[in-house]
Amino acid sequence: MARRPLPRILSTGGAQLARSREMARTAADSATDILHPLITIARGLGRLAAAGRRRWTQTPRDRRGPLLFLVAAVVLTVALVPYGPLLAALVVTAAAAWHGRDRTPPGPDPAE
Repeated sequence: MARRPLPRILSTGGAQLARSREMARTAADSATDILHPLITIARGLGRLAAAGRRRWTQTPRDRRGPLLFLVAAVVLTVALVPYGPLLAALVVTAAAAWHGRDRTPPGPDPAE
């Protein structure tokens, strides 16, 4: 059985292809602008989790029990305080946003 050739883009469809490509780029830029805060918070949560994991592994085994008890006591206290879980969620979100921000120094302006 002979292979059929792949369909070719017609030479008259070049303008349509360029418009479609530009529309896709515009949509991707808009989606990136809209989702940037979520991307920043997700990156910060990952960094906070990595820092917590690193701190846990650096803690000696004989001190992990009291540390776990302290964390459980703090979680219980936050759960019992009025609006505690909401405030804790806001604090964790703010910390994640702070740690997830882009730390690259701003470069020179195009006008310079």
